[in-house]
Amino acid sequence: MSNHRVPLWRLGDIVACGLCIATLLASVSASAQLHPGAPAYGARPAPGGSVNSPAQLSWPGLPGIVGPSTDDRAPAPTEPAEPDANEVKTLLAAGPQLPLTRPADQFEAVGLFKGNWPLVIDFKPAPNSCTYVVVVVGGKATVPAVIDPDGHIGRHLFWGNFSGMSAERLWPARYRVQSETPACPSQHPAANGADAAPSPLEIYGIGAGPRAVGSITVTDLHIGPPQPDLRKSPVTWSFKTEWVFNHATITFLRFERSPRDGSIVSTPVRSFAVPSLEGSDHSGQWDAHDNAGHLSPGIHRLEVRAWDSRDDDKSWASGISNDVVTITHP
Repeated sequence: MSNHRVPLWRLGDIVACGLCIATLLASVSASAQLHPGAPAYGARPAPGGSVNSPAQLSWPGLPGIVGPSTDDRAPAPTEPAEPDANEVKTLLAAGPQLPLTRPADQFEAVGLFKGNWPLVIDFKPAPNSCTYVVVVVGGKATVPAVIDPDGHIGRHLFWGNFSGMSAERLWPARYRVQSETPACPSQHPAANGADAAPSPLEIYGIGAGPRAVGSITVTDLHIGPPQPDLRKSPVTWSFKTEWVFNHATITFLRFERSPRDGSIVSTPVRSFAVPSLEGSDHSGQWDAHDNAGHLSPGIHRLEVRAWDSRDDDKSWASGISNDVVTITHP
């Protein structure tokens, strides 16, 4: 089961987390559909670069859906009755929640959602894989939307829009990205059936809302040097924001593999609010100690979560560094 920092709800059998680091660790110790013709993948993201044209995500039986119908006589599902006010309040106060434990083929974030909001994902699938996204709102899921049918491009951005839900209401939502083999050139992951097997997936950023999309608005996350000599200098960190959010939190995550089931486990060892979000460039230093003041040995990455709680915009964005630092005792 997923373990988010803020206990919002049970995630059932879906186990999710930050970022796939299986190769690194080994070396060191319901349902939306894409409209035909809307490209679901594009070039590798670069600072200030553009993303691919938006794809359309929607709910079964609601406007915008494209694909085979299971029963033309089946009634269209209705929009969920009411969003949970406490969950919305928690996400406005604490920001999007990235999971701490997951299998290597899945990633799930909890964040706010509005109808017609854009969604952007910075990700890297493995070759010969089928990667798709599902968003669950009020117990109803979008149709699995394939965001990369074969994994041959490498790291790139997905940009999608939603239809079929009220644009005025703010909802808590689960955003799940999953990858499996073999590839799905038909754009229908269910076609793989019993042949489907988990495929490693790396997520470097995810966000939703008007301020989240511009390529991806929390970008260029760096942490280093890879093996710092703490007797001479601390760890340095940096990132960029394309928009001015009014909240942001930096977290240094220590990654390990669970001895029980082999899943990837990330532990937040040090977190703090970004002192100022003015300007686009943000940087600082970390002494490699945890919140209790103890040295944190092991493999670490930088995570940044940014969000807005202002009346005009409730967008959110997050990123995880590709860089890692390995902390050892001096």
